[in-house]
Amino acid sequence: MGDAKVGHILLDEVKGSFLDDNVNGMSIDRRWAHWMMEHMPWYDPNNRSNEKPPKTSGSVSDDELTENCGQHDKKAPSLWAAWHYYEHNTLPRYYHTKVKNRMNRNSVSLAPRGEEVSGSGQKTRLYPVWGTPLKQLGDFGIGIGLYFTSVICFAVITFLAGILNIYSMWHFWKDDSGFGDSWVNTRESLPLLLRGSAICTKTEWVDILNCDSIPPKFPPGRVYYNKGDDNCQMLRNVCGDMTEAGIMSWITLLFIAGAMYYIFFVVQRKQESFLDEEILTVSDYALEVTNPPKDARDPNEWKEFFMQFCDKGVRSCTIALDNEEMIRALIQRRILVRELKSLLPSEININDKDELLAQIQYLKDESYNNTSIWDRYIVPSNNVKAVAKYEKLYVGNNCIEEKIKDWAKQPKTSHVTNVFIVFETETDKRNALQRILNEKTTFKKCVLKVREPCESTAVRWKNLDENFLVRMKQQIVAFLAVFLFVGFGADIIYLFKYEFEGWASG
Repeated sequence: MGDAKVGHILLDEVKGSFLDDNVNGMSIDRRWAHWMMEHMPWYDPNNRSNEKPPKTSGSVSDDELTENCGQHDKKAPSLWAAWHYYEHNTLPRYYHTKVKNRMNRNSVSLAPRGEEVSGSGQKTRLYPVWGTPLKQLGDFGIGIGLYFTSVICFAVITFLAGILNIYSMWHFWKDDSGFGDSWVNTRESLPLLLRGSAICTKTEWVDILNCDSIPPKFPPGRVYYNKGDDNCQMLRNVCGDMTEAGIMSWITLLFIAGAMYYIFFVVQRKQESFLDEEILTVSDYALEVTNPPKDARDPNEWKEFFMQFCDKGVRSCTIALDNEEMIRALIQRRILVRELKSLLPSEININDKDELLAQIQYLKDESYNNTSIWDRYIVPSNNVKAVAKYEKLYVGNNCIEEKIKDWAKQPKTSHVTNVFIVFETETDKRNALQRILNEKTTFKKCVLKVREPCESTAVRWKNLDENFLVRMKQQIVAFLAVFLFVGFGADIIYLFKYEFEGWASG
């Protein structure tokens, strides 16, 4: 493929801007896909014939592309356009400013999705795996930036902990370690990676007068019963003094504990503040009221109340209600509508109830009734799936659509759980936060508790109404499930180690 630029078979709605994509700026997956499109007809059978797609050294017009690729159907699904869409609309890209053919670390800016496709004229490139600066990762979310910061810190901690343990490894490795000749001989017989470890290979048999005191589950390979008398022998480790190695292990443990505390309570807080200042989001201008009056549903009333704390005004007010069942039904409806749309022909208008009903009735009459038992129950066909999703959405008194209508008709009985206030400026937000906390401001005889909200994408809207007891119950159940799972695994290991040891050896 070389350094040539690749021509594409375009969809009607995709313009020719991505004809200038250079091969060196593509992902490895896309390069492989282009190679297979050129050399393997089975990979792209719909949009290519036995001839290869044309290659160009620059951009070409749509007319020239159509003339050169007349044998292809421009309205058919195009893998060329799909790969371009994947890289320019799905994968994150940055505005490219060349500095000696490398990423300019001082002026990296995340490009909006499909920026080049929309015709802005600015060139973008995919983020490099190894060359992306750490501060740029915050553009993908503060949590992403903190994650990679923690990964780097953990790598440094483990490297330093390994350096601290070099003395212990040398202590166990050396020949004059004080454990005797047999110790040295046995160490030389160990694998190379175990010679610097604390494994004890020097043992001796000692007589045990009271054999009944040996636990019944004691490893049988370390006990020998003498035939003819009641005496027995036990294998004992007789390695030398390991005080120095133990001290170094304690020093390493204390170092790791201190470093972990420093990372979580110092480094991450500084990094979070740095990333938060670098990226302006809605949460920088917003406050969250965590204990609003349960009947305070009027957003205008909240806006008028917070106007006293700001100069530029309140931008918006969002009130979260205890209506998670309705929210889940709306989410389920959206999912079903999308799935139903993907199962029906593209010309069907999913919002036209009469047209949709006619299509479903057609599927029932022409296809659904003639479907085999295999296609209906075991591996349902698309027609069967479409009918089932339509009935779940619209048919019957218990369908999703009727549930939503019933909830919408009910009186406003849902309690207010949270209120989000967005100010025009950060200064107004900070002033409101400080005054409410310092003055213990009341709203409808309720002392408000306010805080800076998390990012809007991190809000669990379906779980805002859950109180402390519900959260504790969920955590306890999760902890018990993990405890039972770990205990079950430990029992399995114990059974195979002791109960079934004879089976494994025999």
